[in-house]
Amino acid sequence: MRARYAISALTLALGAPAWGALDVSGSSGTATGITAAAAPSAIGAPIPVSNHSPILEEAAASLGSGASLSTLFDGSRKAVSRALFSQAKPSSAYVPVRQVEFWAGSPRIEKGLLDMAARATSRLDVEFMEFRGDTHGMKMARALMDASHRGVQVRVLVDNLYGRYIYPLHDLQDGKLALGQGTAAMYDAMRQAGIDVRYSNAGRKGFFPLERDHRKVFVMDGTEGVATGYMPNDENYSWHDAAAHVVGSAAAMRLAHHFDKHWTAAGGAKAKDIFPKETVPSPAPKARVVATDPNLNSQWRIRESALEHIHQARRNIYIENCYFTDGKVFQALEDAASHGIDVRFIYNEHVNHKISGGAEAWHLKKLLQSGVKVYAYPRMFHTKAMSVDGRWGSVGSGNLMPLLEVSQNELNVEVQDAAAVAQLDRDLFLKDIADSAPLTLANLQEHVPSKPKQALYQGISVAYYGYERGATFVKHAVQGAIHALRGGLPTL
Repeated sequence: MRARYAISALTLALGAPAWGALDVSGSSGTATGITAAAAPSAIGAPIPVSNHSPILEEAAASLGSGASLSTLFDGSRKAVSRALFSQAKPSSAYVPVRQVEFWAGSPRIEKGLLDMAARATSRLDVEFMEFRGDTHGMKMARALMDASHRGVQVRVLVDNLYGRYIYPLHDLQDGKLALGQGTAAMYDAMRQAGIDVRYSNAGRKGFFPLERDHRKVFVMDGTEGVATGYMPNDENYSWHDAAAHVVGSAAAMRLAHHFDKHWTAAGGAKAKDIFPKETVPSPAPKARVVATDPNLNSQWRIRESALEHIHQARRNIYIENCYFTDGKVFQALEDAASHGIDVRFIYNEHVNHKISGGAEAWHLKKLLQSGVKVYAYPRMFHTKAMSVDGRWGSVGSGNLMPLLEVSQNELNVEVQDAAAVAQLDRDLFLKDIADSAPLTLANLQEHVPSKPKQALYQGISVAYYGYERGATFVKHAVQGAIHALRGGLPTL
């Protein structure tokens, strides 16, 4: 029986129909088995499932909602992976907060983070993919060291690949390492000042050569938190970026919870609860944290939320995302524009990674043809932001790029509040649109790579995404098979 479970898990994870996905006859005598021939007649009607696991219920629900049989298999595969191989939980619910503010521009973000460090009295939780020992990195490091000297507990988490290896190697090449300068020297100084600096993903052994902690989180005293794309270094300071700043212990607690999961995985001790109980006057802005982790099969949460809100849009959609190649989201934007929604898309003409830029340019002609207004920003931006109908906004680290979505840990803050989203639209989107060049079918080729390059970059992007997603299924299949053979699988 264990071997049967293992084979079923392997088959589902690799994408083929397995006995657990197709034979869902209930013990009550209701025949619910689905075959290729029977599927069409079932579409549009709920499929009864009795005495079965939520895995089969989810699969049946996906078919009953009008999906194709292939969607049933795909839904079953994802459900099996979630139920058997992960501890992923649904995205957090919205919670009331006392204040929400969106920060536009790297100078504004740096100023806000330094101010939080200066005001901290009990704890700072800081998570960056990159934290370099250059001018702006040292400015942040000194602020954190000052806080530590005041008695504030400071915990810093940086990505293992970039924090421990890549930028110290750059310092070696630049001669900084020999002079006791640069990133490694900065971490040493922070540790000497009493700051606990750890590396995220350091002990993780996965299938992904690009897997890394891409989150940028800053939490102060359990009362305020920031989600952003900004990282403290000179290069990122020269780029355009955005941040969501929330004030309220409920939202700060959720940000700190996601930080703590990476912190304890890196060997750090879980910190004590410092979140004050508070009553937020009503009505109040609402915020939630949407976090992804490829090892918990939650990598699509930011994309799924974006698609959900695009489909719900009634008036306008503004979107500015640094590395954007997700075909499903592009298609959703095209569909929205074709139905009369005012869709405005800010294109990263001067993106630093040419593969993603070329793959993004691949979609621009269809966007314009469908009625999307496209604008070419005049310099590199690192923003990951979106707003819908002046009532919902999302800002954080999450790129809408499949090959990154399946291999990186991301975190966004989403907000429901008309005043806050109006501020986001005014300070970020409308200002950036005013600073950008409108693109048309007539001038498009002046702002994008040549068609052969676009095709090449799109091909590389799709091919690598295919490898990463295939590796995801193989990894989950192997984990599930091992778990099954050890007797750990629940009864389907």
